[in-house]
Amino acid sequence: MKVIGCRPAANHGAEPARRRGTSRPQQVRPDVQQLIDAMTDVPVFVQNGRLDAVATNRLGAALFSEMFVMPATDECGAIRVPR
Repeated sequence: MKVIGCRPAANHGAEPARRRGTSRPQQVRPDVQQLIDAMTDVPVFVQNGRLDAVATNRLGAALFSEMFVMPATDECGAIRVPR
């Protein structure tokens, strides 16, 4: 048991988080992409839980164009956004 001062450490007994397996290709459904494309007056940039860019509309692609010039992609082709 790890003790700090006279109290046990806050993470005593905690198991390390398990890494997820390989991710599957991330993309939005065609009906969601159609909705995104219909939003012509606002930039749309959709991210998943890992902050990968999975969808955008034309205005969103123009606004974030620097990110799409030489994108850092993962094994599934999703664009990685620097944190």
